Amino acid sequence: MVRCFWQFIFALSLVGLLSGCDSGGGSSPSDENMGEPPSVTISTPESGSEFSRADTIRFVGEAEDPETGQITGEDLVWESSTDGVIGTGEEITAVLSADLHVVTLRATGESGQSAEDTVSVPVNGPPTVTVNSPSDESAAKNSETVALEGRATDPVNGDLSGDALEWSSDVDGTLGTGEAVSVQSLSPGPHTIALTATDKDGEVQSDSIDFVVEEPGFDVRFRFSSDLSPAEKTTVRDAVAAWENAITGDLPPYFLPDELVGEDAFDGKGVDDLAIAVEVTDIDGAGGTLAQATPVAARMSGGNFTTSTAGLIQIDQSDRSNSRLETIVEHEIGHVLGIGTLWDAATSGENSVAPVHEGSSTTSAYEALSGSDAFLLEGVPLQLFGGAGTSLAHWSEENFDNELMTGNLNPNSENPLSAVSLSALEDIGYEVDQSAADSYGLPSLQITRFGSSADATLSRPAAADQNFGTPQGGPVDSVLVAGSNNDRLWLPNEPEGEVFSSLVRFELPSGIPPGVNFGALLSLRSKEINAETSDHQVSVYSAGASWSESSVTDASRPTRQDSITSFDFQSCDPTCGQDSPPVVTDQVERWLNGESNNGLFLRAPDAASDSTFSLGVYNRHVQRSPLLRPYLVVGAQKTTGQVQAQDLKATAPSKSSARGELPLGDDILDRKIYGTDPQGNIMKTRRPQR
Repeated sequence: MVRCFWQFIFALSLVGLLSGCDSGGGSSPSDENMGEPPSVTISTPESGSEFSRADTIRFVGEAEDPETGQITGEDLVWESSTDGVIGTGEEITAVLSADLHVVTLRATGESGQSAEDTVSVPVNGPPTVTVNSPSDESAAKNSETVALEGRATDPVNGDLSGDALEWSSDVDGTLGTGEAVSVQSLSPGPHTIALTATDKDGEVQSDSIDFVVEEPGFDVRFRFSSDLSPAEKTTVRDAVAAWENAITGDLPPYFLPDELVGEDAFDGKGVDDLAIAVEVTDIDGAGGTLAQATPVAARMSGGNFTTSTAGLIQIDQSDRSNSRLETIVEHEIGHVLGIGTLWDAATSGENSVAPVHEGSSTTSAYEALSGSDAFLLEGVPLQLFGGAGTSLAHWSEENFDNELMTGNLNPNSENPLSAVSLSALEDIGYEVDQSAADSYGLPSLQITRFGSSADATLSRPAAADQNFGTPQGGPVDSVLVAGSNNDRLWLPNEPEGEVFSSLVRFELPSGIPPGVNFGALLSLRSKEINAETSDHQVSVYSAGASWSESSVTDASRPTRQDSITSFDFQSCDPTCGQDSPPVVTDQVERWLNGESNNGLFLRAPDAASDSTFSLGVYNRHVQRSPLLRPYLVVGAQKTTGQVQAQDLKATAPSKSSARGELPLGDDILDRKIYGTDPQGNIMKTRRPQR
């Protein structure tokens, strides 16, 4: 009995011992799987499937965490080796770019462990094409071998070669096949050179460059944007011959800015040496402006425009049948080259009655012409009269007569291209052959205008100590007055009996060239005439002493010398004005021969004898056309005898139309001119509209 008891106790102890081992040192099946990564499988698409770049591709996959089971949602991330993350979840759709993609499905389990599966997904598309040589916007000489090199890569199958690569020119057609081609026969001028690649699926892609093959010498290429007849195109091409013969230096190639490509028939960027677009359009009807022109792009040096690279000529639809069309176009080509459009840096006096071109070559060429010393200023006279497209953009018609680049075309005579115009191109930056100039001679009479350098209105007796020499915000700011204060027109607070006289002085050269004879007129433009009777006379005297515009008054005025002349003013309404400019030749001659130049007195009869007359003419401070201000007209020539007044009086703004000439003025188009500075920045400006 005792023995059985101890056997029972031993059995219980053994059971307890065995139980204690299970609870203290054993592990469950779930504990054995903790820390293991998930399993991941991509089932769709299958390996080896091919797609196009337009396909929507379905991606399906699954993943299981050993501890928690199936993984879903944002813990499943799809990623392309090319396009990056393309979605999350067990199933997505995506459109992939053309390439050989490796798509990865990455799963992250509960413990933070991750695993992935991948599939290769080829997405076909056009090849990637690159022209490596020559570089874009480059050039070669006409005789130079051009090495073409490029590469094309198919998104799926890799590099293409052989006949899959074709080189071509928009001018010369097919140039060869393969990654590298040498070409010796490219036509002179601008090209667009393209490398076109075709893969095994027929997908096509290309890359292109702008390239210029330089032709020796100076060359102009026309681009016709209107329906010109073959005869009209021949006329236009004939018109450039004189310029091409005269300009000898080859100019560096130029590539037009993107803003100009596609406009005005400029369908490509490359230019050698000058490209001109020609079109027919409605301007102003028959007999008005025959044609218009401007550069639209120019080379630059030191921040300034130099030689033209591209230009536009517009021919008036109503004047395209003009018998002088060739000369008209030749004139407009001169403007495209820069005459009157790119020469601003060489001109001065734009707000005066004597604008001139001061370029060194141009001035030398003018001074070499017989009779040029009868022009009494430095430089070459520019056109004064006319609108914004005429003045300062042509040679003075008065001084050059029938030269090609004046503002009018002489219909019954030749219009020679003179050495002066060629020299103007030289000052712009062209290399020219002066021997290509036409034979040309100046007209014997040369006109020079001298604007006033000082003026003042004097008033007495009430305002005898007041100075009216400079603008002060009063009623006589912009006028020189002679006569009375009739109707208190000039000084509202002074009596009608107040009397006015005026002083005006002109800056003249220190002498006159030997053998030159001349005549001189005084030009005045009336602002206001107040009179109750007609036919009034203003007398002109020389001033006997110097005076200052800023301080002179009637009380301190210089003495009045002997009368020089007098002139009539009509008081009619509304055509009141100067009957005839007074001749002041003798006084101007004395000044040029050394007499002190103290200017002129303008004086009307005193109020006591004629209280109803009052004349105001614009003074030098008026902010309007310089032709309104007082000026001297001096006509000079190297002939015997004095220049007659009637010769000078014929030099009026309307003289050209009176002679039946064809107007070539008002022909500068108001367009932007583009250029590229040394840093590659696109610059653009407009010609100042004067």
